[in-house]
Amino acid sequence: MNFYVESAAGKLSAYLYQLSSTGGYRLVGSKINYSQPFVDPNLGVGSVNLQLDLSSIDDPGKYNLLFYSAE
Repeated sequence: MNFYVESAAGKLSAYLYQLSSTGGYRLVGSKINYSQPFVDPNLGVGSVNLQLDLSSIDDPGKYNLLFYSAE
């Protein structure tokens, strides 16, 4: 699975893709112009709280996380 978040023109969108071993992928779900209001004093200004329900990807016992930024 690939959980992809992008910010474009001031809007945040999230996409969840299912990946195959042959290099293909399909869109499983998306939220366009995504915003989730929250109040958390531990997060700084400009921070984003990302959540992925693991049951939506069959509750994996092991998984890898990769974060990167691109312009």
